Formats: sequence, structure tokens, C-alpha cells
Amino acid sequence: MQTAGVLGHSYSSILLTMQDIVREEGLVRGLYKGLSMNWVKGPIAVGISFTTFDLTQILLRKLQCGPAGHR
Repeated sequence: MQTAGVLGHSYSSILLTMQDIVREEGLVRGLYKGLSMNWVKGPIAVGISFTTFDLTQILLRKLQCGPAGHR
């Protein structure tokens, strides 16, 4: 529905949009397009997020304690 105007479609509801997609592209190919890529990207994104959080937390603890390691 986000690209409907660009592609020349005019959708008025979610159900009509889904009906058009299933009619034009089929159930699996239309409604589940990109699902396999999301399965690949999901764990990678979570891993990057956890790593970034952990590294940032370590850096902030070092900055809080100062160079001597004391509070």
C-alpha cells in the first residue's frame, strides 16, 4: 500500500489489497515475499545489536571508573 500510487494501484483497504496481491502473484509468492531474507537478516541484526550494546557498556564502565580503575 506504501507504493500503490507509484505503481498505479489504488487500494482502499487491507483486505482488497491482499486479494489483489494473491490474484496477481499467488499466495506464497505474493504474501510471503522476502520472508527468507528476513530469516537470514534477523539473527545477524540481533547479533550486531547485542555486540554493540555489550561493547558500549564496557566502554562506558571504563570511562566511568577513570584511568586508575577507581571510582
